[in-house]
Amino acid sequence: MERFQLRLLEALEEKGISQAELSRRTGISRTSISKYLKGIFKAKPQHVDLLASALGVSYDWLIGRSNNKQSDSNAIVEEVIDQFRIYQGKAVSDTQINDMRKLLTAYLSTQQETMTAIVKAYLDTQHSNFRK
Repeated sequence: MERFQLRLLEALEEKGISQAELSRRTGISRTSISKYLKGIFKAKPQHVDLLASALGVSYDWLIGRSNNKQSDSNAIVEEVIDQFRIYQGKAVSDTQINDMRKLLTAYLSTQQETMTAIVKAYLDTQHSNFRK
């Protein structure tokens, strides 16, 4: 197995989502995702980017170019959390930090889905203009 296949599988398992759910989040067909995992297809760079974003890992980690798994959005979440480890003079508990992490990650995920829909709509418009 190639590094991309292994890392894609690892990220899917860690995230606890199915290929079908990953397909829904990225707009990449489930068949293509399956073929990436089997090594039948090589993912296009734009698909790797969508997969990495949906799985919360860095593009470079997913393709095996880096050992830094954390995506930019994860780094942003951790940066925000670090600002609130002490709030109003009191230490924030580990449970509260984990809850904040889940809330921020969920928020960013919904924003990503919205941005993906906007880009798809834009490209659909552009492609229809090209066909004229």
